[in-house]
Amino acid sequence: MDFGGHFTIGRPLELKAALMKRLRGVSGQAVAVIGSGESGVASAKLLLKAGAVVRISSSGPIPEPFKRWCAKHRVLMEAGEHTADFLSGAKILVVSPGVKPSSFPIRHARRHGIPVWSEIELAWRMTSGKFVAVTGTNGKTTTCTLLWEIIRRHHDCHLCGNIGNSLAASVLEKGAATWRVVEVSSFQMKYISRFRPDAAVVLNLSPNHLDWHPHLADYYQSKLRIAECLTPRQTLILNHDDATLVRRTTKLRARKVNFGLKKLRDGITIAGDHIREVQNGILQPQPVASLKHYRLKGAHNLQNALAATAAALALGVSKKAIQAGLDAMKPLPHRVEDLGEAGGVRFVNDSKSTTAMSTVAAIRRFDSGVVLLAGGRRKQKSFQAVFGEVRRRVRRIVFYGEAGESMLKEFGFFKNRTVVRDFEGAVREAYRAAGPGQVLLLSPMCSSFDQFSSYRERGDAFRRIYGELAGKG
Repeated sequence: MDFGGHFTIGRPLELKAALMKRLRGVSGQAVAVIGSGESGVASAKLLLKAGAVVRISSSGPIPEPFKRWCAKHRVLMEAGEHTADFLSGAKILVVSPGVKPSSFPIRHARRHGIPVWSEIELAWRMTSGKFVAVTGTNGKTTTCTLLWEIIRRHHDCHLCGNIGNSLAASVLEKGAATWRVVEVSSFQMKYISRFRPDAAVVLNLSPNHLDWHPHLADYYQSKLRIAECLTPRQTLILNHDDATLVRRTTKLRARKVNFGLKKLRDGITIAGDHIREVQNGILQPQPVASLKHYRLKGAHNLQNALAATAAALALGVSKKAIQAGLDAMKPLPHRVEDLGEAGGVRFVNDSKSTTAMSTVAAIRRFDSGVVLLAGGRRKQKSFQAVFGEVRRRVRRIVFYGEAGESMLKEFGFFKNRTVVRDFEGAVREAYRAAGPGQVLLLSPMCSSFDQFSSYRERGDAFRRIYGELAGKG
C-alpha cells in the first residue's frame, strides 16, 4: 500500500463545536500512536488535524512514504522497538488493533496512568454523521456488507473498519459527516471509553481469539464494551437466539431491540418468507420486507438479515431501501462459497471460517458426505462445539498447518482422520479421499497466519487448486 498517496483528504475535516467537545484534551497534548500500519498512519494524520503533538512508535520498520510525511510535519518516530524514553511524556496512547494487552506500550501506560484509546475511539470522536457498528464472533462482514447495501440506497454511506479500510482512513477520505457502517473487533473495543455509535449490533458470542485475549472472560468483556458505553439515546441490537449474549446483556442502559428466529416478545423475526416486527408477543400484520429474493442461505444468514434490518430501522432507513438492499445482496467470497465440481466432488470455500461455531454453520448446510479440511494457526482452546456435527455429517477430516497435530489428537473420537502439514498437499489428500457426490469443505476453524497472510489468500489458494483439479486453469 502506498502510504504517501492513499490518505488524501477528499474534503476538509469539519471540526465543529460538537466534534471539538468530543476531542477536548487532545489539542496541544502529546499523543503517542503505536503502530505504523494503515490505522496507525491514519490516526497520526487525524491527531495532527486535531492539534495534537504526535509521535509514532513502531515495533517494525516504518514505510518510507510515511517517514517522509512524519519528517515534513515534525512527527517524532522510533522503529524496531518501543522504548520508555520515547513514550515518556505522552498523555494519550492510540493503539492499532494488533497491539496486544501484554505489549510494552500498554504495560507502560498502565504503570503511568496514561489513557489508552483504540483507533476507533479516536476516529469516532471525529465523526458527526450517523454511525452503526457491528460486532460478534461470526457474521460481522456479511452483516456489515448487507447493511451497507441497504443504507446506501437511503443515504450516502461508507463501509469501513475491520472489514478493510480503517475508520480513521474513512474519516480522512470521506469527511466527518458521512454515514458509516463499521465492523469492529474485540481488539478494537478493548480500548474504548466513550465510543457510542447511533446503533450497535452484537450478532453472537462464542470462544475466539484466545491467542490474543488472556482468557475467555476478557474476550467476552471486550466484545460487550460496545454495549456498556451506550446510553438510552442509542440503540443496541441483540441476537435473542444467543443464550450467552442474552445472559450477559440484561442490565444495560441502551434502548434494546432484539432479533431472532426463535419466539420473542418484542423485536424483529421471520414469519414465512417475510421479516416482521413483534410487539408484546403479537406478530404485526404489515411485513418489513420480503426474503423471496434473498440469496444468502442458512439460518445464520437469516439472522444476519434480521440484524441488518433492525439496525436500518433504528437509523430511520426506509422499508423500500431495506427491500432493495436485501434483494441486491450477493454471497461474499470465502464464505461457504460453492466453487463447482471436480471429478464429481463439490468444492466449497469457507476460508473465512476461523471458529468452531462458524464451521458448525457451514457443515449444517450439507446433509452428509462432507470431507472437512481444517487447520492453520490455532486461536481457541477447544473445538468441542463442532463435535456433534462432525459425528452426524462428516465422512473424513484432513487437518493441516501448525494446528494439525493438536487437532488430530483432539478429534480422537473420530477415526477417519489424518494430517498433512502443507496446505496444498492437504487439499489434494482430501480430494483423493472424497467420492462422487460428496463435498470437500474448506472450513479451517483457525487463522491463516501459519502459511498465508490472510483468509483471502488461503481461499484463493484453495480456488487455484480446485481449478487445476477441475481442468479449469
